Amino acid sequence: MRRFARTPVFIAFIAAASCVIAACANDDPRATTSALETIPINANATGRSLPAVILQTTDGESLSTATFYGRPLLVNFWYSTCEPCRREMPALAEAHDIFGDRVNFIGVNMSDPAVVAQNFADRYGVTFPILLDNGSALTLELGISIAPTTLFVDASGTIIEQVSGELTSQTLSSYLTELVKS
Repeated sequence: MRRFARTPVFIAFIAAASCVIAACANDDPRATTSALETIPINANATGRSLPAVILQTTDGESLSTATFYGRPLLVNFWYSTCEPCRREMPALAEAHDIFGDRVNFIGVNMSDPAVVAQNFADRYGVTFPILLDNGSALTLELGISIAPTTLFVDASGTIIEQVSGELTSQTLSSYLTELVKS
């Protein structure tokens, strides 16, 4: 036992445990007392109207989300270093090819410079508009904190479904089929 007690791993474990105990003993009500409290989650935007927010195209033009009202809409929040976003993007590009004549699509990049976002879209064959939320106006307004997140918005501008996490082609097709019916 003495040998184990002197290993660097054991010492690091004891130090980490001490920090957790100290945080739990803190009288500050804002102190985190559970690791689960630090995991980001999205606010539930279902039932809300999609806010009219000005975003930037990768060409630097300003475009309002209101431009897309009047027809069903898919809004996908993503960024280039997000591994689930990378896996999901080909399914979105394919869904746009199938449903693009009935549903508007926009990709909202949460953090990348324009050239990175456009190169990413080009790599995956994306032909729908890529908009940059550089000031996080839309992201903050909707309480989106994880990517990918996809909103399905009816023609009146009401968010009827919000999906956090990667969508497969099959799941995406199912949601879009229902969205077209709404």
